Amino acid sequence: MDGLDLQKTVLEVLKKLELFRNLSGDYLVQIASSCIRRPLPKGAVLFYQTEMSSDLFIILSGKVKATLTGDDGNELVLCSFSEGDFFGEMNLFDNQGRSATATAETDCEMAVLEREKFIGLLMKKPKIAVELITILSKRLRKTNEMVESLVFLDVRERLLKEFSRMAGPDGAAGKVLKIDKKTHQELACRIGASREAVSKCMKAFIHEGVIDEKKDHFLVNLPKGKPRCPKI
Repeated sequence: MDGLDLQKTVLEVLKKLELFRNLSGDYLVQIASSCIRRPLPKGAVLFYQTEMSSDLFIILSGKVKATLTGDDGNELVLCSFSEGDFFGEMNLFDNQGRSATATAETDCEMAVLEREKFIGLLMKKPKIAVELITILSKRLRKTNEMVESLVFLDVRERLLKEFSRMAGPDGAAGKVLKIDKKTHQELACRIGASREAVSKCMKAFIHEGVIDEKKDHFLVNLPKGKPRCPKI
């Protein structure tokens, strides 16, 4: 992808981003022209937890997961980002080490916006700061929900909630959901449980008819009236 193709691709993604929705076309072109291309193959680490860096990343294609790793080596998946998402915004302001490790779940193509250029844009267009605060608030609420689940829900309930989340807008109770297949270890990392506990629940789900396991996907018949914890 040459410079003009990159700018055009980034521009199309920027137009869809909530963060930049109030910017004129001229400003979007300026941002797109300031971005640097960053390809990342599947399984590669973009940055590690505590690493010092402060750039903003915008996903043009592919998926990236953000994870925490404990002293015992266990991994917890905080969230996943896909095409049109951005991440790395915390370090734009506090200039501290990265709060999580970012790893490519698929082959990725990203646009990188350096901290100095983004801060300069904020100074010229304060409305972007307002949008950023709104987005950060939404992400904080999701983090609260994750903590809530870890504290109040058992492994079975956490798995059902994760299947609903993975299904996106279609993740409603009473529907049969088609979900990309994940290993039991991957599911365990996403809900903060042990692989053994997840395997036990998955066997129970299959026996109960909640899950039909196919070669490359799950069919999940999400039960109605599944337990839900109160919102914060």
